[in-house]
Amino acid sequence: MNTKGFSEDFYHMGDMEKDGERIAKKYRWNVDDIVNVFAVALEDANAHTFRSKMVELWKAECKQLDEMPNPFTNERKQTND
Repeated sequence: MNTKGFSEDFYHMGDMEKDGERIAKKYRWNVDDIVNVFAVALEDANAHTFRSKMVELWKAECKQLDEMPNPFTNERKQTND
């Protein structure tokens, strides 16, 4: 796991910023889609605990802003097989 802060690796951050911009444009700044991509990336990186916390935070945000759909409503439970 990378323990550097957000601003410690300037060259790498430039690439990540470009990737983030491409993702935002690709999904036409649709927050639900961007959150889903983020959740999938966290799952793929085996950051299951952090992903779970992020999903719970997003669920709370969707509940607070009632007009926002919750993309995780039909999410299947993860098993540790």
